[in-house]
Amino acid sequence: MQTNIIDLTQVDIFKIIMASSLGGGVLGAAITSFVNFLLTRRNFKFKSYEEIVKKRFVAYEKMSKVNMRLNFYIRENDDTIIPEIFSNGLRSFEDFQLILLDAFTDSFWLDKKTGDLLTELGVNLSNWTAEAQATKEPDLALIQIALRDKIIIKNLTKRIAQQLRNELLNLHEVEKFVNRRTKDTTKFPIMSYKPDQE
Repeated sequence: MQTNIIDLTQVDIFKIIMASSLGGGVLGAAITSFVNFLLTRRNFKFKSYEEIVKKRFVAYEKMSKVNMRLNFYIRENDDTIIPEIFSNGLRSFEDFQLILLDAFTDSFWLDKKTGDLLTELGVNLSNWTAEAQATKEPDLALIQIALRDKIIIKNLTKRIAQQLRNELLNLHEVEKFVNRRTKDTTKFPIMSYKPDQE
């Protein structure tokens, strides 16, 4: 049965106004709460991504320092050209390994391939250090190692420089970093130790 507005009493009209206002207020509050929840969640995600990007830039800078040292060459007295890290003696060579270790600890924030390259470099440096320490003149041995393994050093330096360029192009891609999957890693031989093939 249809009710005409003229038939309603003042109390009925008041009840209708209150019901619609209360319903509208509750609905408005619910919508406002939901929108606030979405905005807070979105802001938290952006803030988190901002922090990750900062860490990625710090890691990139540390890797750049490693790359710079690898690409710096020195001419010896006999006109041979070798990487600077090999020319200043065993102590300086070990100091460079500490710089590499610092870069490696932050390489988590970069691409997995970056960490693998730094691991490969670290293993080679450890092997070369052990080889030089086994001689009577470790500083001279480092120079001879640099001349002997110049192709390995050049190849590794080139791959690290290329990976550095790739990292620079992808530093802002936090979503890719957050969603990356890990796979089985290649193990590098340390001090000429090679794991058994299974």
